[in-house]
Amino acid sequence: PEKFLPDLQGPQTKGVIDNAAFETLTISPSKQFLFTATESPLFQDDTPADFTKGASSRVIRYRLKGTPVADGEFVYNAEPNLMRPGATLDDDGGNGVSDMVALSDRELLVIERGGVVIDGQWRQHICLFKAVIQDHATDVSSQASLKEKFFVPMEKELLIDFDTVIPLLSVPWQSLDNIEGI
Repeated sequence: PEKFLPDLQGPQTKGVIDNAAFETLTISPSKQFLFTATESPLFQDDTPADFTKGASSRVIRYRLKGTPVADGEFVYNAEPNLMRPGATLDDDGGNGVSDMVALSDRELLVIERGGVVIDGQWRQHICLFKAVIQDHATDVSSQASLKEKFFVPMEKELLIDFDTVIPLLSVPWQSLDNIEGI
């Protein structure tokens, strides 16, 4: 849709943010729907998630039966980025949706990946959530911008914070890299 296309000339006023566009693609097990999501909010919706706040990404659901057509657009609220000890506000690498896997026509596994630079070294923070497009979630497909709009986002539940898993691994494997897939 037009609202996802960034300006080709002049200062950006709309569209996906550079290097924070679509990183996800998944088909529901029923093969009825295809889902994709922006890593971060659209330019006109919000600024990306950082140490101080989360941010709203858009999840697009396409109906695959017959001619594929967008069937709905829903808001997924990413968490604020984790500010690790020793980090300053200048070290913030943001947080966003890295990948999704459809569990059903309404349920998704979602990887959120954030990071911070401490002493010149990139440190990831990765969480796995289950998100649901519930009946009362707002379809925001008609909204060019989400600023100052009321909407009901998708519900989500934390399944794994990988920071809790790392200490359980053998020493050579106690780190996370740039996870971009499930």
